[in-house]
Amino acid sequence: MKPSNGNPYRPLDKCIDCKRCMQNCPMLLRHCDKPTDLFNQPDRLTADDGIVAFSCTLCGYCDQVCPTGVSLKSRFFDIKQDLINKNGYPKAFGKRALDFHQTNGFSATFATNLSADAPQNTTRPVRRVFFPGCNISAGSPSLVQSVYDYLNEYEPTEVLMKCCGSPTYTTGQKHAHGQMNASLVADFEALGVEEVVVLCMNCRNRFLEHIPGLVVKTIWEVMLEDGLPPLTLAQRHVIDQSPVFALHDPCPTRHAPGVLDAVRTIIHRYDIPMEEFQLNRTMTVCCGSGAMLPLVDMETAKSHMKARANQTKSKNILTYCGECVQSMEVGGKPSVHLLDLIFSERSPLLVGTPNPTALQRWWNRFLVKRWVDKARKKLSL
Repeated sequence: MKPSNGNPYRPLDKCIDCKRCMQNCPMLLRHCDKPTDLFNQPDRLTADDGIVAFSCTLCGYCDQVCPTGVSLKSRFFDIKQDLINKNGYPKAFGKRALDFHQTNGFSATFATNLSADAPQNTTRPVRRVFFPGCNISAGSPSLVQSVYDYLNEYEPTEVLMKCCGSPTYTTGQKHAHGQMNASLVADFEALGVEEVVVLCMNCRNRFLEHIPGLVVKTIWEVMLEDGLPPLTLAQRHVIDQSPVFALHDPCPTRHAPGVLDAVRTIIHRYDIPMEEFQLNRTMTVCCGSGAMLPLVDMETAKSHMKARANQTKSKNILTYCGECVQSMEVGGKPSVHLLDLIFSERSPLLVGTPNPTALQRWWNRFLVKRWVDKARKKLSL
């Protein structure tokens, strides 16, 4: 098997075994005593089951803390790709669930297709598209509608309901992701889209990396540009009765200072009670859901989740990633998405609504797709 980028399997020449990368990585703690031992055993890294490589969440914490510049993240990503090129994605690692998610994420039942609809919309130029992504759509259709209504108060905005392909990309399936990305590019090009507004940092990073020239903004950056949504008395009451939250930064924001600052500015302006994790911003720690880890190794995923949730004394966690909300709750801490505090008129912590089941999440995505079709039809009139 020929590595895709040099030889990521040989010993780490620059590694000094300081173990800083291991301090907040349950995956490394489980599979080695020190990184050089792991990479001195290529048979473990290149075994057909790929358990070590596919357990890496690609969060980048190891790269951030390494004093000598070793990038374990890029090495594990290369190994994933090489194993897939050799044997395909390991069937033992939730392949059916992953394929189901990605196939339906682009299907007519759960996704819109702007490129197919383009001919009938050629007289109506579209500058901005709202891309809600998978997780918020699956968890709360009402939030998607609230954000859409907010965006359209300032500018006519299309909606594209699709997956960004990040689950496929982060599991090393580069070719399959390329096909998904081509579908998205066709959607954006068909209507001459200049700007896409996202709720998910994974969506943001995939678009910035793989669709050159597209302006990508998070909802947080847009809120600071267009103006914060005004709160109703009920919404203000939700925030006023909220406890102090520990703010968890999703690991895809590690190198997005504009987003990190925007979120904190919004929290401050709404006067939401918040304290920082000690490991935050560029030093944030993965929630345990990165790179589809729960499909690969649920035990290690839960270890990640519990470890991160317990890195704060706060009993409640605030974040701006749907996956992180679920992970922190599995880790033992009630968690809230920032959008819930801004748009909901009921306290997410006091209502006690359980997380939706897998079936409910797909039903929610279907409801969002149906609503999107109606919203796009209304906008085209």
